[in-house]
This record gives sequence, C-alpha cells and structure tokens, in this order.
Amino acid sequence: MELTAAYIKAGLEQNERCIWLVPDFQSAEKAKNLLSNSDLDIENRIEKSRLKIIPLKEKDDPSIKQTETSRIYFDWKAGNPQKEIIKFIHAGNWRYLRINLEVGAFGKSITTSLKELRCVLAENMPEKKIRPLFMIKEEDLSAEEVFNLIEAGEKLVIKREGKWKFLKIKLRAATPP
Repeated sequence: MELTAAYIKAGLEQNERCIWLVPDFQSAEKAKNLLSNSDLDIENRIEKSRLKIIPLKEKDDPSIKQTETSRIYFDWKAGNPQKEIIKFIHAGNWRYLRINLEVGAFGKSITTSLKELRCVLAENMPEKKIRPLFMIKEEDLSAEEVFNLIEAGEKLVIKREGKWKFLKIKLRAATPP
C-alpha cells in the first residue's frame, strides 16, 4: 500500500484522475487514511471525481475470485466494481488517469497478462492516457519473467533494504579483445 499511496498521491498532485483498487472495504478505509495523512484534501478530490477508491470484494460476487493467498482477480466484463471502473474511466473531461492493477499468472506468463491488460485499457479509452501501476508479487516472477519484462520495456520497481528502487540492467559496451 505504501507504493500505491505514493503513486496515487503523485497523480493527484499533478491534477490527474486516479483509481485505487483495493481488495475490500477495510482496505479502502486504510487507503483513504494513508492519503489523508498528506497535505491533499482527499474528501474534496473524491467529491470532484478526481479520486475513486474501489473495493473489489463485494459480498458473494461471483465475478470475483479470491485465491488462497488472499489476492483478488476479477473479470473486466462482470460485476459492480468493474462497471464502476469503466464508468469512472468514461466520465468527465480528463487527460491522464492512474490506476493500480495486481497481475498474476493464471496459466499464462506475466508478460502475456500485462499485454492483455494494456489492450483492455487501450480499448476502453484509446484517446486518453492511462498510467497503470501493475503490481506483481515477487514469488510470481521467475528470473526469466523479469528479463522478459525488461526486454518488453517495462519499468520495474522493487523494495530492497526498506527502500523503493528501479530495477535496471546496465549494458556494458563491448570491449575490444
């Protein structure tokens, strides 16, 4: 939540619209409190439709699948949270939107899942700029997936020794023999 809060806060400071997807109503309150601890007037941004915090888990919603690791995935074509996301994306006059999405491997690679999510976002609002923060659990990534993501041009951020850092590969110039 720390990284997502910083990401959403940066978007709000730049007057972007932001959607923060959270697993449940308790997490929604925690997210709101994290943002309220800043200089931003969060209530005002929510009222003016600059920020939407959407809990994905609704009681007995069959479109939501809760895995054994308590991570939540959903079908973009079904359920109230999804309709709320699409409605928020299509409403109002805006140019930039930030959204966080948790990505997992369900019978396909993380790289393939990311490509599919980017297509869904582009189809829903091709003329606008959507800045997604794709979140992937470290245990879902193999070394091969990390290199595939880097080769695909994805920017990776990791937390090491209590600090957030960009994961970069430094290419060395070929030295003559």
